[in-house]
Amino acid sequence: MKVNLSGYIDKLIMVLTNNLHLVKITDAKFWSNTGWSFLNASSKDFELCFFTDGATNMFFNDVKIQLKAGDIFFQDNEQSSTCENGNFTFFTVAFSIDSTQNNALYKQVKELISFMNKQINILSTKSIESLYKCIFREHMLLKSFSEINIKFLFIQLLIEISRAFKTKKSSDAYLNQAKYSKIAWETAIYISENLERRLTLSEIGKKQKLNPRYLDKIFKNDTGLTIIQYHQHLKVDKAKKLLRSSTLSIIEISTELNFPSSQYFSHVFKKLSGLTPLQYRKS
Repeated sequence: MKVNLSGYIDKLIMVLTNNLHLVKITDAKFWSNTGWSFLNASSKDFELCFFTDGATNMFFNDVKIQLKAGDIFFQDNEQSSTCENGNFTFFTVAFSIDSTQNNALYKQVKELISFMNKQINILSTKSIESLYKCIFREHMLLKSFSEINIKFLFIQLLIEISRAFKTKKSSDAYLNQAKYSKIAWETAIYISENLERRLTLSEIGKKQKLNPRYLDKIFKNDTGLTIIQYHQHLKVDKAKKLLRSSTLSIIEISTELNFPSSQYFSHVFKKLSGLTPLQYRKS
């Protein structure tokens, strides 16, 4: 039987739009080159991922999916997942449903995601990439009304994916104002690729052939964060994954992510997440 993928996407849009007060955007980021293995996944959220560059293999409950630039896929984070190391970059937006308020809605969304657990290739991607960047920027800045604005942007993203999937094209002019400068984008990629190292402004400035302070100013104008703050956000995101999926101790995670000390790691983690690493692991 042929799966009406377009119909499932449209159904998801309607369900989320009609219950937006129960939807929470839990994360927005980009990921590159480094694989992972979550064999005992327990998170009750979902992800919408978009490959912008390269290719890799991912496995969901041992089912192999080959992903490449231009592919979009939906992921249920209660499923076991593994990704191979490689040369790739993708954006991801994670969202959850308040199942304590409406468990039937959570089950409905979970069922829809199960029908869409495959890659969707989009030929023209500029508008979709711009929306991902908008959501990422809003998530990082956390300005007034950011929470509701992110939800609206997320619905826009789903609508744009639906349109692009149906027509195999989307408007390149849509949300062009959201594009990062080439310098900031290249800097963000470099930080992501060197996540576990102790980076300095001097090193990154040399890489971009710019004065470090001037580069930091450009980066902050585009992302709302300094280079060091951005690096810390990525490290804390990686730490959260390790706390959820591994038995590594707090000290071992701190060492793996190259923090100067476990005390400083705990300080940064609590500042950005509101919880200590131990509290996060137990939550």
